[in-house]
Amino acid sequence: MTRSHALQQIKESFSDYSSLSGSGELLLGEKRNHSVVFLSSNNNQTAEFQPYPDAGKQSFLNNPMSLALSGQSGVMTTQDYNGHSTLAAYGYVPELNVGIVAKVDLSDIRKPFVKAGLLSLLVGLIVVIVGVLLNTSMVGPLLEQFYQFTRKLKQREQELAKLSKVLEQSPTSTVITDRSGLIEYANPTFLDQHNLTQAEAIGSTAPILSPNHMRPERFHNLWATIHQGLVWEGEFEHTSTDNSQTWESVIVSPITNEQGHVTHFTVSSNDITKQHILNQEKLAAEQQMVQSAQRFQSLFEFSAVPYILLENNKIIDGNQASLRLFELNSKQELLDSPDHPVRLERLDNFLSLVCHNPSRNPNGEAIRFEWDFALVSGKTCYVEISLRPLDINGRQILLASLHDITKRVHTEQELKQSQFVLNNTFDSAAIGLTHVTIDGQLTRVNQRLEQIMGYSEQALCQMTFHDMTHPDDLVIELQLFDQLLKGEIPFYTMEKRFYHKLGHIIWANVTVALVTTERGEPDYVIASFDDVSERKAQQADIIRQQNQLRAIIDNTQSIVLLKDIHGQYLVVNRAFELLSGKSSSEILGTAESDFLPPELIDYVQLHDDQAISTKQLISYEEALTHHDGTLHSYYTTKVPLLDEEGDVYALAVIATDITQRKVMESQLKYNEERLTYALEATGEGIWDWDITNDSVTHNQRFCHLLGRDNSYMQHNLEVFIDFIHPEDRDYVLKRVQETLDFDIPYHCVYRMVRPDRQIFWVEDRGNIVKRDDNGDPLRLVGSISDVTERREMQQELLEAKETAEQATKAKSDFLANMSHEIRTPMNAIIGMSNLALQTELNHKQRNYVEKVHHSAESLLGIINDILDFSKIEAGKLEIENAPFNLDDVIDHITNLVGLKADEKALEFMFDFPRLYPKELIGDQLRLSQVLTNFTTNAIKFTDPGGDVIVGLEVLNETDQDAELHFSVKDTGIGLTEEQQSRLFQSFTQADNSTTRRFGGTGLGLVISRNLIKRMGGHIWVESEYGSVSTFHFSLTLAKQANAAKHSSELDTPLSHLNVLIVDDNDTSREILAHQLVSFGISPHVAADGEEAILLLELAAQLQPYDLVILDWKMPGLDGIETARAIQRMHNIPNAPTVIMITAYGREEAKKAAEGTDISSFLVKPVMPSAMLDTIMTSMGYEVVTQRRSDLVDGKLTSYISALRGMRVLLVEDNLINQELALDILSSNGLDVDVANNGQEAIESLRINEFDGVLMDCQMPVMDGYSATRAIRQEAQWADLPIIAMTANAMAGDREKVIEAGMNDHIAKPIDITTLFMTLTKWLLHQGQDHSRVVEDSYRSTADAINIPTIPGIDTQIGLTNVQHNEKLYLKILRRFRETYATELDDALAMIRLDPSDESSIRWAHTLKGVCGTIGAKSIEKVARELEFKCSGTNKNLDLDVQINTVQHQVQDLIDHLAVLDDVSENEDKPSPESAAQLDTQQLREEFAQVKTLLEEFDTDATDALETLNTKLRGSDYEYLIQPLVKAVDNYDFDLALEHYEKIEEQLTAAS
Repeated sequence: MTRSHALQQIKESFSDYSSLSGSGELLLGEKRNHSVVFLSSNNNQTAEFQPYPDAGKQSFLNNPMSLALSGQSGVMTTQDYNGHSTLAAYGYVPELNVGIVAKVDLSDIRKPFVKAGLLSLLVGLIVVIVGVLLNTSMVGPLLEQFYQFTRKLKQREQELAKLSKVLEQSPTSTVITDRSGLIEYANPTFLDQHNLTQAEAIGSTAPILSPNHMRPERFHNLWATIHQGLVWEGEFEHTSTDNSQTWESVIVSPITNEQGHVTHFTVSSNDITKQHILNQEKLAAEQQMVQSAQRFQSLFEFSAVPYILLENNKIIDGNQASLRLFELNSKQELLDSPDHPVRLERLDNFLSLVCHNPSRNPNGEAIRFEWDFALVSGKTCYVEISLRPLDINGRQILLASLHDITKRVHTEQELKQSQFVLNNTFDSAAIGLTHVTIDGQLTRVNQRLEQIMGYSEQALCQMTFHDMTHPDDLVIELQLFDQLLKGEIPFYTMEKRFYHKLGHIIWANVTVALVTTERGEPDYVIASFDDVSERKAQQADIIRQQNQLRAIIDNTQSIVLLKDIHGQYLVVNRAFELLSGKSSSEILGTAESDFLPPELIDYVQLHDDQAISTKQLISYEEALTHHDGTLHSYYTTKVPLLDEEGDVYALAVIATDITQRKVMESQLKYNEERLTYALEATGEGIWDWDITNDSVTHNQRFCHLLGRDNSYMQHNLEVFIDFIHPEDRDYVLKRVQETLDFDIPYHCVYRMVRPDRQIFWVEDRGNIVKRDDNGDPLRLVGSISDVTERREMQQELLEAKETAEQATKAKSDFLANMSHEIRTPMNAIIGMSNLALQTELNHKQRNYVEKVHHSAESLLGIINDILDFSKIEAGKLEIENAPFNLDDVIDHITNLVGLKADEKALEFMFDFPRLYPKELIGDQLRLSQVLTNFTTNAIKFTDPGGDVIVGLEVLNETDQDAELHFSVKDTGIGLTEEQQSRLFQSFTQADNSTTRRFGGTGLGLVISRNLIKRMGGHIWVESEYGSVSTFHFSLTLAKQANAAKHSSELDTPLSHLNVLIVDDNDTSREILAHQLVSFGISPHVAADGEEAILLLELAAQLQPYDLVILDWKMPGLDGIETARAIQRMHNIPNAPTVIMITAYGREEAKKAAEGTDISSFLVKPVMPSAMLDTIMTSMGYEVVTQRRSDLVDGKLTSYISALRGMRVLLVEDNLINQELALDILSSNGLDVDVANNGQEAIESLRINEFDGVLMDCQMPVMDGYSATRAIRQEAQWADLPIIAMTANAMAGDREKVIEAGMNDHIAKPIDITTLFMTLTKWLLHQGQDHSRVVEDSYRSTADAINIPTIPGIDTQIGLTNVQHNEKLYLKILRRFRETYATELDDALAMIRLDPSDESSIRWAHTLKGVCGTIGAKSIEKVARELEFKCSGTNKNLDLDVQINTVQHQVQDLIDHLAVLDDVSENEDKPSPESAAQLDTQQLREEFAQVKTLLEEFDTDATDALETLNTKLRGSDYEYLIQPLVKAVDNYDFDLALEHYEKIEEQLTAAS
């Protein structure tokens, strides 16, 4: 036995133990780690033996369990956790290694035996206790006696417990009463029956012992009986409130004591209602059995079913029907005759095995079987015997019912024979047959159906009848099938489609019939399949042929009909229906006499008889009247149809409507006549050449043209040739032959000669109209007309055209001369006024000169408009396709019209997206011209205080091109719709008053429209009269292949900034906010200074503003006053950075804002890139892009630097232009000689060598064109660059100078950038793209000095910044090393001591600029951060990180620059000039250039000072420049400017 099994048995035995008493408990325990662990819970509530939840806790059972686990056994008393006295017995089970403790409360032991065993128990306990105390040798016997007594107590307790359990669980209602009948105990059944609780029942009188429960005499009898110690029994009938009756059986038993006295009563009652009802039903059943037996006897005897009774295989009885079956006369014959026909011995074995063997028939059910026997008459009788065993008074009787099935057997035999025949018929049938269940499942198929469907029998029997059916036939099939099953129809037949196994459709004629059961219920259906697919296909072919024939007949335009020989219509088509006005259903079966007029009947019958009698086809024309009354002509054919004997049985009639043809024939005849008349009337001569017969036919008009009579209307080709002028004959024959050879129309104009020798001009045209099978021409037809008068008119027109062209040329020459004559003084006016503006002028003088300059530019604009219009008229306006930067266009517009907007107090704004393509390919000049025209007009027509907005939208952008939409919006005078319609017309403005009020030629918009159209764009205007006008145009421009990434595409670290925009202009505020949103900033806006201060105070409590962007000029508090108010606010811990925006000039705003902490100034209009750069710089971030203005200035500087020292011949006859060009070229370092005309230019070239020639075109003695041609004739000057510099700007002027041999063209007035760019292009690079100038101009020096790779420096950036001057770059790098090697530590110590000191800020600023110049981008970034933190608004920031980084990176760079020690250079040492040779004014101008470079922190200052230093060596001024040179060498540009001021004072005094 396993441990678990043993524990389970202990558990089961405890169930009996615990039932003895409510306090009985058995526990198991074992030792674990020196502790007692109980394995069962109190009262055995745990399903399995598990550690007791309170294991280890002090328990009253710990002591006996510890004794048990030590191997001891015994009994002891103790107290439980309630303080009750408890008896505990303990012991040890070594097999399980567990201890057992059994305990029970002493009170539970004493209760049953309190009277009988109390003294003994006490004595026993006392003895045990005394024995334990006195002598352990006495304990054993006493303990044994106590054990025996305890076992008896346990047995008694078990008996009482079992009795109690019986009472508790008994279904009998039981109570125990005292002698007076008061209840002391009631079991649960009693309490449930009487709906009482135990407390309510105790003390009450038992119902049966109450006098109200029964009659008095019966009540007295009850008490008398039980008082005698006898048991009383009785039954009671009760009627409930719902009148239902119940019966109760009651037993009252006395309980006596040992003396025999009655002490208590037990009253037991049982509900015997069911038993009582069963007894009544039993009596009723017995009566029914008697009646049934009587009825059975009657039924048995007189039943129509033969019955016999068998016992021991012998017939003991039979009814009258059995006698008739056996052909017997009396029962005696059936019972006694040994020769009766039923030979029972044949059934002995069967009856023994089946009827009398219970195992064969365990349920005693009827046993059926069939039997046959011979009758007295000799016939065989077939019966179905049903045997049922009966037990009648212990006798085993068999009741046999006999059913005569002789007829059925005979029928089945016949049916089998029929089935045999049917099966053979089914399987060998020529049609498909199948049996189908009423659910449609095929159960049996024959071979023919397998052949029809292509499936095997097994596959077909897995299908349903509906699965096989085509979906289109299924609905009808299901309806018929449903009617068949309901008995509405006996069968149905239909043609339906099935799917063959191979997928094609089978047509079958299916007949489906219902087979019913004997009761008439549907059993199954049988279906036959007759494959009619072939017939269906034939029918379909016939129908298709009929339909095709019918379609042909119905859709032919001819009448088609078929009628029999009696004239009755058999077939008619739609054409006949239209003729008769009747439908085919109305016509068929009728004859002509039914609807034709009488006069036609005989006519039709006549032709019918002719065709029938002759049996031949006949055709004729006839006229028939349609039902609508119209008369039509028909061509009728009648065809007799013959049968097999050759007799005519029908007549086919085909009538074609030839009405139209008749009309056309008539019209053709009429047209031929008209054509003849028309040709004669037009004067055209007609000829027709029959090439095969060489016959030429003419009309009368041809003869009239030649002055011949009609005898010449037909002749051969040779005669025709004689009519042609002798000089033109070969020409005409050549044209004729070309027509014949190349199949081209014949056309020529030539002269012919009349008989009177009169010559006249003719135009001859012809075409080949007929060819043979090989394609060779057979006939050529044409016309000839007299064009003498037209030739004379053409000659007059030609002469007029030449006259007009001469006039146009005269106009063009006039415009060219006027252009030259006007532009020549204009060049002087603009150039000289520009030079004058660069000199020191008082306010009044500057005002006069500026007005002269602006007026000259306006006049130049008018001249340019006229010249452009002239080019447009001449069709010679060319569109350039070259790379450009869109920002250059925007800068040009800003510079050109920004001042005008400022003068009129207008808000001039740009509304550009953050992302837009800049590096494009197109015509920069023309694009700028259109935008300038739009913006100039907008400013012109907008009153002061208004807005002008230039907008840009990127409509579509790919890697190759971009579609851009430009707009210029103003708040000016607006336009009506009528004004808009004629706005783009030449010399037209809105109205005449516009011209007088605003001025202008009215050509600007016309030119703009033509320019945009030539560039492939679209231009339009939108306007509201008196309000707003917006001029639009859209263009698609190609993008440059190497376009750099736009700065606006770079991520910006600005999204965290809290920014406030303050501007009184709504549009400006909206545009600025839009720009900031594109940078990732969510700005707030204010309309004036007061609102801005309020917002700043509110934001100070939540999220203070980091940046404020202020407009300068605002009503109330202007921008500067607002900035000062902001910086005086005490409730803002850190004042925000301020950026000032102004439309009135940066310098003016800076001057007005002196003493105010403003980080940066921006001039309107503000571009997104400028705004982004300014914000990033102001907030201390690195700006990774380079400004366009810097690039443009750098390019111009590069051009000028590259040209310095070159020698140029200036050929110009105008003294003012000479002076202007000479000043521009010489001041920028070029050596210039002057020639007054072309002849002098050639002479100068013979004497001197020049790098290039600037040639005016219109000069006395010899103009520029002639001079250039003469120069090009000399081989030594074949490649000499000659550049036209002329005031001629008409269409074709550029082509003219190129044709003369010049290389390029510069228009006057001279644009400085264009001049130097063109000179650089041809003098240095022989026509190469100017964008490569910077790189190529220093290529020779690059070979001389090799700048090594230096860690920490991008030398390409550095070289670009110094225009690829390797010598200068090397010098700057060495100077950086020398300077910062000595001052780095001291400077950083100074910054640590006082970072806000001006010297600290200037040192960081200088380091930033120098590192940016040399390409040390990393140090530049850190220096920028250091400068920002040293600024006044960031005094409390920690600078250790920046200072340490600067020290580390600069020191590393100084170490890396040691590689320059190995780099050699060849220094040019020009000879010094004496003081006498120096021009003080020129020195002042050169120093002024140095000042400009110093102010812009431009490293070109180093180069310029080096040149000046060389020039001043040995002169009186050499000492002046040394402090300046030293300051620049140390990159202290601010100190250098202070030295410059001193130099300027001394130079001024000297002059």
